[in-house]
Amino acid sequence: MIINSTRGVNFSSGMPEIMGAKNHTSLSMKTNHHLHMNPSGLALETKGASLASNGQSFSSLLGNAISGIEKLDSNSKKLSAQAVYDPNSVEVHEVLLAAEKARFALNFAKTLSDGLVRTFKELSSPR
Repeated sequence: MIINSTRGVNFSSGMPEIMGAKNHTSLSMKTNHHLHMNPSGLALETKGASLASNGQSFSSLLGNAISGIEKLDSNSKKLSAQAVYDPNSVEVHEVLLAAEKARFALNFAKTLSDGLVRTFKELSSPR
């Protein structure tokens, strides 16, 4: 970026234009990791397939998300039962982490579904 030392307003094209700081070069960020921000708005090329480009429908994405939540819950229940019946085979922190992951996923899904229902009601109510 080049900063000019002039101040004021210029009317060279008929429209007012502020004189002073002007961008003469593009300030683009160099992205080399798929989690970096992309200021240009273009999709980054990643090694894995993105949700939009793999051709899944909304219903299949929703089904996959719910099955993932069910897997977390069943893993939590399995580890809890294992901790009761064979306490030496599992660490306590693994049981607690699995339970918290399942609880967090279920609360997140509930929050999203409540928001979707509230949004649908708001959009469908005539005013």
